[in-house]
Amino acid sequence: MLMVKRHFKGTFSVGPHNDSLLACGVPSARRSKRMVRQLTFLTFVVAAAVSLHACGPESPALHQVESLEVRRLVLTADDGKPLVELSAGKDGNPALVFKDARGQDRISLTVRAEESPHLVFYGPNSGETVSLGPLNDAPALAIYNNAGERRMLLTTNEDGAPHISLFDALGKTRAVLGAATIESRDTEETETKPVSSLVLLNKFGEITYQAPPERK
Repeated sequence: MLMVKRHFKGTFSVGPHNDSLLACGVPSARRSKRMVRQLTFLTFVVAAAVSLHACGPESPALHQVESLEVRRLVLTADDGKPLVELSAGKDGNPALVFKDARGQDRISLTVRAEESPHLVFYGPNSGETVSLGPLNDAPALAIYNNAGERRMLLTTNEDGAPHISLFDALGKTRAVLGAATIESRDTEETETKPVSSLVLLNKFGEITYQAPPERK
């Protein structure tokens, strides 16, 4: 904003009155100089007002920036520690990361190399606790323990039928609810169970229980 300040003694007016230039035949040199200074100042004020009007809300000079091109943008706390980071990532893929007070990643939203978005929640040890994103070209929700081991997976098969898989500490499937695809250890053939199915397996991958029961 342009601010114009002018301090002078007395009053200033333009118009016919007893002390004005129009009231005298020929003004004195002192009065003429004073009038010239006042008229000059008035001209400057008018020019400044016109300039401010030209730079109003419709002026491109006061428009907000429409684009900002950066490789990395970081929001920090009062102590300078990063809290939110938006960057292109080391691999050139975009990533939005939220951090805690210790600087550890807690939430990340990324677009990975295969151009699929992934949302990941991290635990206090920086290990994944929950992840949401495509898996084998299918949507998937995975839950991990504190050691970063996947213990549950909700996804769909090739036909779009859903199933939930539970894993042990070694990553082996121990229970499947829904359209599970089970591989036989004897014949190495795979069988897809109906959606309304429950299959329990031992540590060797052998079926110990299934409902509805297998037809013979």
